[in-house]
Amino acid sequence: MTSPTSMQPIARPKTANSGSSKTPILALVAFVAVYTFALGFGWLRQTPSQEELYGDVGRFIVEFGRMFGHGGISWWGPDFLQGQSNTPYFLSAFPLFFGTLFFHLFGDPAGIKLAALVVIPAAAATMFVFVRRLTGHDWTAVSAAILYVLSAQILLRIANFE
Repeated sequence: MTSPTSMQPIARPKTANSGSSKTPILALVAFVAVYTFALGFGWLRQTPSQEELYGDVGRFIVEFGRMFGHGGISWWGPDFLQGQSNTPYFLSAFPLFFGTLFFHLFGDPAGIKLAALVVIPAAAATMFVFVRRLTGHDWTAVSAAILYVLSAQILLRIANFE
């Protein structure tokens, strides 16, 4: 086997990603945009139900804000009868940051619902990147991302975000 000289180009293997076609990514973006808009259109127009928004996220936003409300980080909270450690809130600090930001920008019910709807495009994007890196095929990654956002798991996670 000879090594390539300066005049010989290095042969690159042909894969499913060869070429500059953006069709798979555009198809995924279009589907996720329509899907998220359709869910949001129906959900944002509804008033909060009896258990919606305040069971988990509303409580977390209040407790997360109170944790930083004293000029520093209070590591212990007076909640739940004998108190609790506030350390586990830092495990979910990234989504709580966006939940708190949307809560302050858009108000009480709409902000939390919008923060939950942002999960859908974020989940589709991360699944697309993961599967494309794993398999090297764009259309396989698009299929996996679409199946993931249509799965009951992602919708239940958004429902539990209420």
